[in-house]
Amino acid sequence: MAVFEKSKGQDLTGWDKITHTQTIKEGKDTRMTLAGYDMTGFYVISTDTSVCTIHETTSPTVKQPVAERQFVVTGVRDGSCEIQALYSEKNRTVLASFKVIVTNVKMAAKLVFFPGERTVGECTMGTIFVVGGNGEHYDAAGGAPAAYKGEGGHTSDPTPPGVYVLGPQHKATTGTWPNSAIPWGAQLRLGKEPGRVEYLQGGNSWAAANGPTGIIVKYMKQFAARDGKTRTTEECDNELAGLFFTDRERKVLRTTSWDQNDFGQWSWNLTLNGKITPFYIHTTPLNELQTVKGWTVKLDNSHGCVHLAPKTRDKMMADGYLKKGVIFEVRKYSDVAPRN
Repeated sequence: MAVFEKSKGQDLTGWDKITHTQTIKEGKDTRMTLAGYDMTGFYVISTDTSVCTIHETTSPTVKQPVAERQFVVTGVRDGSCEIQALYSEKNRTVLASFKVIVTNVKMAAKLVFFPGERTVGECTMGTIFVVGGNGEHYDAAGGAPAAYKGEGGHTSDPTPPGVYVLGPQHKATTGTWPNSAIPWGAQLRLGKEPGRVEYLQGGNSWAAANGPTGIIVKYMKQFAARDGKTRTTEECDNELAGLFFTDRERKVLRTTSWDQNDFGQWSWNLTLNGKITPFYIHTTPLNELQTVKGWTVKLDNSHGCVHLAPKTRDKMMADGYLKKGVIFEVRKYSDVAPRN
């Protein structure tokens, strides 16, 4: 036997115990308990994730057998559906359920990101849900679920939970990631000296990309210095050769526009309290290449940003959700999809 119920301390607002119905507003949460005996394998779902989502908050360290499992239900759009506890993912026998009614309060659409829902290969994947839209949702990958130290003085961190506001769409640049010192799409040309490359800066002047005065070389040296290392200009140029040239003589450019900025073609900062943060929504050069080539796009976890596939980015832009002023809420990694 199993039953969905409100346990001690859970908000009773909108809960009808007699009809087993929960009413919530778009964008709001409610907590629910699944009670019974040894429900470890039960598979809990929303019958329509465009109306509401359900994520488990039960601690993975809870003692077995499990007598209670905790969930958070989030209203996505106006409508109704059921939350069901199935015997397993394969055996769809319904062992417990309750009805959810989501009411529309005419709010502006916002994005809610659950970053720790599932694992795909070595990547922790999540989903961005549109609250107040038309039930849309999009795959995304946030920062690594466990922090670790990387190269160049960087750390890889989970994307911090919080309520952010998207900054304007722009081509991000930063010297902390050497390849990102040049904007995505900047025009390239061969320099006057052999093996030299220049990029169009600000649309009206040319500047060195490699060589002793090259902007990427400058930041490659700084990147190494943060790890207590030194690099020569020659070492940097040799590493960059494959990104700039197609031939050993370094006379033929691989491309005439820069396509190795780590933030991809477009990015949006996750601003907090009106201030810029280190966190962005963006694609990656590898995923951009995979898309152009028609290869399978595989996301990876970031250093804290939110990674999208290029086609997902384009779809979200077309749907009107990637633009300045849109609220972007990040939930905890512990709010995960139902386990099997």
